[in-house]
Amino acid sequence: MNLFRDRGRILTWLAASALAILYFLFHMHFMQRYLDNDQIVYLNNVYKTMKGILPPFYNPHHIQFELTAQLFDEFMKANFGSAGFNDWVFNIRLRSLVTACIGIYFAVLFLKNMTGKLFWGIAGGLMIGFAHGYIHYATKVDTGIFPVASIIVILWIVSVIQKSKKHLLPLSLLGGVILGANIYIHQTTAVACVASVAAVALPAYLFPKRTPRNPFTIEKPEPLPEIDARPAKRYAGAALMALVGVAITVAGYFYTGVTEYNLPFDKPHKETKMPYFRGLTFQQWMFFYMTTGTWGKGIKEFDAPGTLYGYTSSFIAPPGKDYFYIQKNYPLKYNITNMSMDTPAVFAHNQVAVFTIILALGTLLFLPWMWVRYGRALFLMLLAGGAFIWLGAYWEPYYFEFWMIPNMFLVLWGVLLFNLIGEKLAPILKKGAQLPGYAYAVFFLFVTASHNFVNFTIPFVKNFQIHGVPLWARGDGYWMKFLNDSVYNDPKKPYKTIFSEEKK
Repeated sequence: MNLFRDRGRILTWLAASALAILYFLFHMHFMQRYLDNDQIVYLNNVYKTMKGILPPFYNPHHIQFELTAQLFDEFMKANFGSAGFNDWVFNIRLRSLVTACIGIYFAVLFLKNMTGKLFWGIAGGLMIGFAHGYIHYATKVDTGIFPVASIIVILWIVSVIQKSKKHLLPLSLLGGVILGANIYIHQTTAVACVASVAAVALPAYLFPKRTPRNPFTIEKPEPLPEIDARPAKRYAGAALMALVGVAITVAGYFYTGVTEYNLPFDKPHKETKMPYFRGLTFQQWMFFYMTTGTWGKGIKEFDAPGTLYGYTSSFIAPPGKDYFYIQKNYPLKYNITNMSMDTPAVFAHNQVAVFTIILALGTLLFLPWMWVRYGRALFLMLLAGGAFIWLGAYWEPYYFEFWMIPNMFLVLWGVLLFNLIGEKLAPILKKGAQLPGYAYAVFFLFVTASHNFVNFTIPFVKNFQIHGVPLWARGDGYWMKFLNDSVYNDPKKPYKTIFSEEKK
């Protein structure tokens, strides 16, 4: 039995690795050349640090971003420079891609662990990987891909903890390290970190086990997972996760904010080493994005079409000229009444509507059974996923970046729902019970992936596009240094610059 389980684990690891490698190769072949204002700002921060103009840049919202970009570029040049990895912008895009592949790898492991079926792991990984938000940020010099991938790792460690028959405390220690790393990756992942600790700490009676048994046989009872069998260890594990995560977070922010930048706790002073943050205390720096008032108007100025546009765009790319959103002028593409197949774009948008309706109705009908079947991981998904849906509507609802995490949660939720329905149909359909769910997942994947390939991948590979960059910053001295020198798919026309928006 142990040998069989070991073979199953090895097969899962191999399949997850193969999928991540194939995803990596796909993006290496279709590497985007898109730049927008956010990417240029991040690249400029890294560039100034590389040239010694500024000290290392620690953005408190994602404290690792600029520093690890520089370190990754140095690593690639030192170890693979002879193979052609000398373009620093390309290397930083590659760092995003490696992160995206890690997310897909752990998505496969998580779904296999929760469903017991490798197909669902592969299908879920592909559905996440070829959603528009994920495929867009997978090679973009921006932060969007990092919290999505790292939260998947949180889901995986919680699923391992809830099923493990032993090693609860070592796994909890690993979980705490993952939580601390998540805060470095992006502050918003704190939502998932808190939810994961709560999921581990909740008492076992909230997650009843229903194991069908044959009353005419004598069966040795299946041993309970350690988290359910030993309450004292469960609480110790939750406390260990929280303490390790908090310790790592405090250490990192104290070192960067106080030791590196010399930020005060009481009043700003001129001795602060980073010019950008001179007028700030440590607390103001740490919560900089939450206190500026620039973002977070989605609830006060709620606009339903804008929210639906951002949500839908996280699944599929807006076609043609609609790709670049225009704030306060949202095209409403989410249409559940028009099931027309007149154009591929309309059909693709409507499949997102159908998928959403299936998830909503399926959840209403099967939530109690999902709770029993999936336990603590489902609680984590409910709490964190719901919070991120609210955050997407609150922060910047019209832009798909802030719907990437809800998108990931909904895809994973859909896989768990389809798997449960298949298990309920097993007495009737026998071995074919999972086939309807498999077929729908493949269909939805084909629709979204093909649409995004046509409307995002191809145009963004062939054209070098500039979006949202102020007119004053369009001189060669500002952004020309961020052009990739690497050869892409169209070497005869290496750059075709498109200024898609005149932003003054």
